[in-house]
Amino acid sequence: MALYFIRYVCEGSLTAKEKLSLSFQGHEVKFNVPGPGSGLDRFSATITIEGTSWQDADINAQKIIQSCLDALSFSTGQTLLLLNWELILEGETGTE
Repeated sequence: MALYFIRYVCEGSLTAKEKLSLSFQGHEVKFNVPGPGSGLDRFSATITIEGTSWQDADINAQKIIQSCLDALSFSTGQTLLLLNWELILEGETGTE
């Protein structure tokens, strides 16, 4: 299986002063959220995950990212939505 780096677009009024990341099922999801007072309602979430194809990796990643968004939504009281993938890169054999 190949490694895929996937960046998703998310929607919600989540803000943070520092970088935010969550781990779930051995995968780290990094959130690039806007700072307080920015007025932006979109942010990105990135993950590196294995898959037999980019479609398989996308399906596997969505399950993990959605669980992380649900946890953030529950803890912050904000509605957070996973909209679509923005970028999918396949890792080359022998590289990290």
